[in-house]
Order: sequence, then C-alpha cells, then structure tokens
Amino acid sequence: MTSRLLAMTILLPALLLHGAPARAEPGALLQLDGTDGCISNDGTAGACAQGRGLAGALDLAISADGASVYVASFSSDAVAVLARNESRKEGPIGKLAQPPGDAGCVSETGAGPCTDGRGLVDAFAVGGMTKSCGSRA
Repeated sequence: MTSRLLAMTILLPALLLHGAPARAEPGALLQLDGTDGCISNDGTAGACAQGRGLAGALDLAISADGASVYVASFSSDAVAVLARNESRKEGPIGKLAQPPGDAGCVSETGAGPCTDGRGLVDAFAVGGMTKSCGSRA
C-alpha cells in the first residue's frame, strides 16, 4: 500500500501542474487506468508499472517544460528519472515511464540498476528543475 501511495504522490502533482488526460474536466485531477496510473519500486503486485530507485520516495521536482519528473528516494539512496508522455501517439497524455537501464536513475551504489553516483545516501530532496539534491551524507 505504501509504495502505491508513493506512486500516486508522484503522478498526481505531475498531472495537476501540467495537464490531465482529455476526458478530465478543466482543473480536475484524474488518475490514469491500470499500470498507466502509477509506478512503484516493486510494481505493487502488478497494480503499477515497476520502476527502479523509487523505494522510500520522499520528494519530487518537475522540469520546467513538464517533460520530466525527478524523484528523491530515501530507501534507494537514489534519484529516479521519469519521462512524462506528451503525445497521444505514444499512449495516454501524462503517463510516467522510466527510461530503460541505468538512464532511469542514479544511486549511491549503482544498484537498481542505476547509474553509479555519489552523495546520495538517504536522498531526501530534489530542488526546482533539479538544480540541487539533498542527502544526509
């Protein structure tokens, strides 16, 4: 349950700030159906898309153009990268997907698999447009 709630925490602000699917009323917040509607570190028993570097997600930042979401994850010691779909040709508008392989996250140890990084132990915050990243290390 916790990982699904974290996934919704990631998805809902992205939709709020940058638009929801066409079937929503203006200003309404709507979660996409099925695995298009959430992403979590473990896939939440098939209810969500499975991601990497998302365990203990605590903070997110949305890029200025709305195309990317960056998630600081305390338990993964990582910052995950999610791309926001902006074209109906590629699926529902607003769907978040993680780039494949180590391009989808950076972690203290490279676990995930993620790109190997530094200073990410207990990552807890990402700043506006990812200009800063906080950790307790």
